[in-house]
Amino acid sequence: MKYNPKVLIADQTLRCNQECWFCWRSDKGKVRSAVQRSENMTMPMDVLREILKQGQQNGLSELSYCGPMGDPLTVRDISERGRMAKLLGFRTSINTNGAALHKHDPAELLSAFDEVSVSLDALTGKTHRDIHGKDGQFDGICEQIERLIKTDPHRTHVRFTMNAKNQEEWPEFLRRYLGRCWIKHKKLHSFVDVRTGETELREPENCNQPKGCVNYTVNGDMTTCCINYKMEPTFGHIFDGMKNAWESDAFEEWRANRVQGICGGCSGLGGNDYATYRPL
Repeated sequence: MKYNPKVLIADQTLRCNQECWFCWRSDKGKVRSAVQRSENMTMPMDVLREILKQGQQNGLSELSYCGPMGDPLTVRDISERGRMAKLLGFRTSINTNGAALHKHDPAELLSAFDEVSVSLDALTGKTHRDIHGKDGQFDGICEQIERLIKTDPHRTHVRFTMNAKNQEEWPEFLRRYLGRCWIKHKKLHSFVDVRTGETELREPENCNQPKGCVNYTVNGDMTTCCINYKMEPTFGHIFDGMKNAWESDAFEEWRANRVQGICGGCSGLGGNDYATYRPL
């Protein structure tokens, strides 16, 4: 396809079990609006199969079930969805808040995904609640992370997204996990038009998503990027062809004018804004 993209992001669900303070889902009105606009709460399997098939045919090689809408581990058969992609040759990854890890077998999950990344962001239950909006989850998530590390430390990632609520806990967080699994330490970025004043604004023209990453909503519509929870604009459904949507006049017009649109309210995904620590 034009621009030779390699990354595919397919949002799997609208469901989430947290209300993170920096996320659009902390606004219940936005959540109701998103649910009302969407045809599906979970991506239909026939839609996913078509996205994966056309992604492979068009040279995409990396797949992530992250997206801006919900947590992928709330999808019961998420491991099956990961295995489908691996059978087609994709490198697979998943980003989760970890609250539903206990519902999945760690060996099965880690066999389906080359990278299971858990956004923990805290060292204490209080800080975790302040960031993720739910009480009583922290200890259970930490226990499940230990199960992942024990199963395969090289596919287990923990994330610490720095903000004013947790920055003092970072040194001890690093000591706890250093050498035991992958650690990703990054600065806070916002969803489109959400708490942009809390983030370090970057130059949106440097973002690689408009030309390097193919994004699909839970309904199977191609959209702009992985932090656009509004699910608009869209450029075509997968059953009408991935290449057609990617190279459409509408998408090209959006690319040319995006900085004056929703990208102007983005904190930026283009820079390498995190440090990575490897397991031993």
